[in-house]
Amino acid sequence: MRTYLPVNKNKMLVGLIKPWSVFTTSFKLGLVLMLSSFINNLSAITITSNTGARNWSDVASWVGGVVPTVNDDVIIASGTTMTVDNIFSCKSLTISGTNAAADMNTSVLIGAAGRTLTVTNATTLEAPSTARSNLFIRATNGGRLNSGTIVMYDTGGNQRDAYIEIGASGIVISRGNITMNSTNTLRNYILFSGNGRLITQGTITGGNLTSAAGGGDTAPTTGDVLYNSTSSQTIGSYTYYKLVLAGNSAKLLTSNLTIDNTLDLSGARLQLGSYDLVINSNVAAAITPGVAFGVGNHIEINGTGRVTRNAATGSPFTIPVGSDGYYTPIIFSNINNNTGLLYFRTE
Repeated sequence: MRTYLPVNKNKMLVGLIKPWSVFTTSFKLGLVLMLSSFINNLSAITITSNTGARNWSDVASWVGGVVPTVNDDVIIASGTTMTVDNIFSCKSLTISGTNAAADMNTSVLIGAAGRTLTVTNATTLEAPSTARSNLFIRATNGGRLNSGTIVMYDTGGNQRDAYIEIGASGIVISRGNITMNSTNTLRNYILFSGNGRLITQGTITGGNLTSAAGGGDTAPTTGDVLYNSTSSQTIGSYTYYKLVLAGNSAKLLTSNLTIDNTLDLSGARLQLGSYDLVINSNVAAAITPGVAFGVGNHIEINGTGRVTRNAATGSPFTIPVGSDGYYTPIIFSNINNNTGLLYFRTE
């Protein structure tokens, strides 16, 4: 059986190629979107750094001589110290641990006000392939990293660190989760070396928060962590120096929570569930209102969890608790016996 295509007397195909005007609007839109996606994929490339001490703005810092743009996946090659010397963006950022030599660090440094690196998708710190080699990102002196998710690989050895350092006035923002894949606190950690800030719209898991160079189990002695999602958020299981909660949403505990300095409630309901909140500071204002305490900004007793404070706390002070949609604060004007611990909860 043969199939014939319709032709006219000039032997031209008839009815197979239609004018653009006869196609439906949805077909046209779909075609335009496919073409747009195709063009974007063509323009997005992976750009790898050259090794050594480099500046992000310098074309000589990059293989191929092209400074990355917001559409590009960036790999910082082992043995590179990359200084972010202005405002830059990329699609993803990988700090490579491949072919790392002993005593070799690979890093991204954001060390001055007005210097910002924005990563649309994930920032990944791989595992160094050799002992005594570290991978890290340092934001200090007003420098800023703004990323999607942040992931640190388990390095496989205590002399191989993958970490983020936040120094004085440095800011690290994660618009998703921060995942430290190792539970060994000498391998993955967030190092607060100054009074900088970590902001997350997800949660934090693994590793540790610390101020000890080289990591470890000790708690931070400076810096603050801000959870500010407008959706409910789970608070990572760490000891915090200063914890700030915002976003006008619920913040949930999955373990007992210890704060050594200050809890700043700036528009959040901290739901204890079956876990305790321990405030170690003796300062009366250790629980402080970033905005006024009230129904939408308090510690919610929604289980067996308690608020614990040292009896030596200066007075007067307020325990901003509530439950079942009510705000029922406990206010202390004076404590006669200021030894031991004080426990607070509502029934």
